[in-house]
Amino acid sequence: MKSPENKTIPLLFWSVPGTHAEHLWKVRVTIPPSATAETPLVLAAEGENSVPIAKGSFEFMGARVKIVNGKGHLAFGDFVKGIHETGVWMMRPGHPPVPGALTFG
Repeated sequence: MKSPENKTIPLLFWSVPGTHAEHLWKVRVTIPPSATAETPLVLAAEGENSVPIAKGSFEFMGARVKIVNGKGHLAFGDFVKGIHETGVWMMRPGHPPVPGALTFG
């Protein structure tokens, strides 16, 4: 398993529309060129007004990734293993679980 040699793949996950502003979130994941199963993917998680999410967990690709100070990590191999999973959620203390969706851009 390896990502394309000369392409960076940006993924953007957004909370679903209609969510109260204080519960909105977005998560950026970038797959670097030539990523292998062990390559760590960095997740950048932001809440309302692009403020990094202090603490929470992001559920996607069948994994639950711990978010601290706006960052989380997942191995590319784990990302690929869960590619068929459809659930996308952000869980934060003091907020209800908020679903989201994948976009490209």
